[in-house]
Amino acid sequence: MEKIAAAGFDPHLHTVGEGAVSIALNAIEKMRAAHPGKDIRPGLAHNELVNANDYQRFARLGAIACLSFQWAAPTPELVIAERHMLGETRFQELEPIAKFIDAGAVVAFGSDWPIDGLDEWYDLKVAATRQGRTVNGITPPRLDNDRNLTVTEVLRSATIDSAYAQHREDVIGSLEVGKFADMIVIDRNVFTIPPEDIENVKVLLTVVGGKTVYQA
Repeated sequence: MEKIAAAGFDPHLHTVGEGAVSIALNAIEKMRAAHPGKDIRPGLAHNELVNANDYQRFARLGAIACLSFQWAAPTPELVIAERHMLGETRFQELEPIAKFIDAGAVVAFGSDWPIDGLDEWYDLKVAATRQGRTVNGITPPRLDNDRNLTVTEVLRSATIDSAYAQHREDVIGSLEVGKFADMIVIDRNVFTIPPEDIENVKVLLTVVGGKTVYQA
């Protein structure tokens, strides 16, 4: 990782269990010591189980938690498999999101496509409710290890904080003078509707670089 940082690349690692997360953070700590002050923004993706002591390390080391929020609403089949593999206590600790934010770390949302479909409004709804869809009459249990994100936190993770992860927060991620005119117009105000309704949002207009590329 130190060589990757020396070459100017941001390390990006897939870390699923708490052991992998801790090992990756240890490597980032060594990288920071070798390159103090260098603007390297390492990303750790998935982070399905995290040691309680490591949330603060994400913030301290400038490690970005790259999360796919829909994973916090496992399908009924996954619930059975994960409970069998992990036991009930560790199953309930799966898929933290807000704990990273509460520790001061940056959370960048990603769809995980093509592993999962492109259904971002559903994904964002899961972050705001920690509840998935009912499938064949079965509603997956809520993973109660973490609080719901606020709508503001949800939108930040999908916009300016994801832009930060790409070193592009100066040109995308928010509507400001001097940035690209990338925006969407939607059919409802996500700040006033129930969080459960976020998955029903419809995009009416998409503008990229000031040009309309989609209109409903």
